[in-house]
Amino acid sequence: MIKKHLAGVLQVAVALWFCAFVPARGASTASNEIVVTAAREPVERWETPSHVRVISGDELRGYPSSSLPDALERVAGVNVSSVAGNPATAEVSMRGFGENGHGRVLVLVDGVRWNRPDMASVNWLALPAGEVDRVEVVHGAESALYGDHAVGGVINIVTRRPGERPGLELDMQAGSYGLASARAAYSGVAGDFGWSVNGMWYSSEGWRDRTACESAAGGAGAAFDFSDFVQSEARAWISRVEYEIPGPLTLEQAAEDPRKAGSPDDSASANYCSADGVLRAELADGMRLDVGVGAGRKDMENDMASWLSFADIRQETLSLTPRLTRTVGIGVETRLLAGVDVYLDQLDVDYYGEPARSARMGGASLTRETVGGYLRGETRVSAWKVGAGGRIERAGLDADMSAPGAAGGAVTQDESAWDVSAVRQFGESARVYAKVGRVYRYPFVDEQVSYVGFGTDRVYRDLKAEEGMQYEAGVEGRLGRACEASLALFQLDMKDEIAWNGVEMRNENMDRTTRRGLEADVSVRIADCTTLRAGCALMDAEFTDGPSEGADVPLAPRQKTTVELNVLLPGGMECIPSLVWVGKSRYGGDYANAAGWLDGYCVASVHVRHRPAKMKGCEVFVSAENVLDEEYSSVGYVDWQGVEYVYPAPGRIFRAGLNCRF
Repeated sequence: MIKKHLAGVLQVAVALWFCAFVPARGASTASNEIVVTAAREPVERWETPSHVRVISGDELRGYPSSSLPDALERVAGVNVSSVAGNPATAEVSMRGFGENGHGRVLVLVDGVRWNRPDMASVNWLALPAGEVDRVEVVHGAESALYGDHAVGGVINIVTRRPGERPGLELDMQAGSYGLASARAAYSGVAGDFGWSVNGMWYSSEGWRDRTACESAAGGAGAAFDFSDFVQSEARAWISRVEYEIPGPLTLEQAAEDPRKAGSPDDSASANYCSADGVLRAELADGMRLDVGVGAGRKDMENDMASWLSFADIRQETLSLTPRLTRTVGIGVETRLLAGVDVYLDQLDVDYYGEPARSARMGGASLTRETVGGYLRGETRVSAWKVGAGGRIERAGLDADMSAPGAAGGAVTQDESAWDVSAVRQFGESARVYAKVGRVYRYPFVDEQVSYVGFGTDRVYRDLKAEEGMQYEAGVEGRLGRACEASLALFQLDMKDEIAWNGVEMRNENMDRTTRRGLEADVSVRIADCTTLRAGCALMDAEFTDGPSEGADVPLAPRQKTTVELNVLLPGGMECIPSLVWVGKSRYGGDYANAAGWLDGYCVASVHVRHRPAKMKGCEVFVSAENVLDEEYSSVGYVDWQGVEYVYPAPGRIFRAGLNCRF
């Protein structure tokens, strides 16, 4: 299947490339701020037809956490939650997607997909925050370029190029509830060869009972420039995480003691390893070829005693992602991009009825082959930069079920996406943009196939891929370096969204939904020593037909506001108070809105860091998160009997640490 469809998309890509083979000239860039996600290559942020928020390395170092979800939590329009109470399993959602919203956000590391084919979230502790150069958050769909997952947004985590910053780095911190972490990294360069190694350890007993988590991770990278025209990079990561799962509490239990555990014996552990590389070659003036390859593996043990489910999961992924970029001059500068994405995912599951795993009850072997080809062109029309792109993709899933009476089989789904955009810049002071396009998402493999036992193992061939239309327009302006503001308005019409039906005990396609909203960001330099950054996202997500017409989409907060003040104090000190205010939402599973509201919450934190003059390259910090000890839950569900359950979030937590660069 892969060979057949790969040949087809390659023929289309090569044909269009030859059409573009005319004398070309290079592109100029007027800004130092670069993003790569919106166009799969370096593009000036103001030229992207999307609402983009870039978290710089300086901002990341201003946060006290060892994980990236805490930094993303401070971005309006990005919602972060965790039912296990640890950063390793945090789920990140965007644009009003609630249940399993992380499946509608594409997470990339240096442009390489980190999303897994099943419903498990990204292991955020596998990548230490100290290794990150910046995080690019693109709000809105990018299905035409990336395909699966890229419906609510794209998050690209950009690490430092090996050898870019030679030297030794040491980070360590300790905090409340047994929190401790340490990181060491070393990077060097020798001529055209750069390299880096790093390692990190994280441990916490957790705020709630049964939320302990421990993780160890390591990585290595290498970069080599064969010439001025050919460069290469390769990275490898390995990690292990072990964590307890506290389970939910009823509202009465949470009011009595929010720190107690609802499930006393649930836990999980996983080993991860991955490697990826890219070769970049300038084939001619204005023509570049990028070839990316990747491989990953996850071995996981799930012990869910509360469900009498004990499973061993083995998952492997292979990827090949070549693309060709051509910048041509046909009166005006035009850029053409053609590429192919090939993914092969293998997932094997064995499940048992007791933790000793002495008697296998069943299992499944799932193989998914995904092949997609995409094309995009951008050119200048008067003062406007206009672009159009499209993607075709086929996903084939084959399931072999081993439980008695289980029915395996194969499912093939064909999808397509397209978008049209326009951007108008007014010098360096303002820009406007508009974008419209078709989006889609394939079902997770464990949405398409049930393999949990209890007589329900089967392939759901009637489960369709999610499809929709996105409409977006925005404006952004800046006043020198003193003030910068942006506003985006959007609407996303979806059909066949997938959600769990607790009565039928299976995943089903839902009725049509519409999401309308706005996202705004502002950064103001109040004085030489004080900067204010604030963001606001308003969301109206509702069903537009069927029995739930007019009802709110569950777990989609109506608003989120973030405020952060950065104050430079004498003596090398810096104080960063912040506020995150999230509005109310409907409980998960409450499609008829028959239950009450999951309350909103407001979390205030304060972070102070100091760079001692006698300790060059070092920084000490102290912080208080949720300093007012707000009691809240970012996740809650209603069961089939109408009982409301919540997962209480951590209360007040203190941290202190030391970061050194030599």
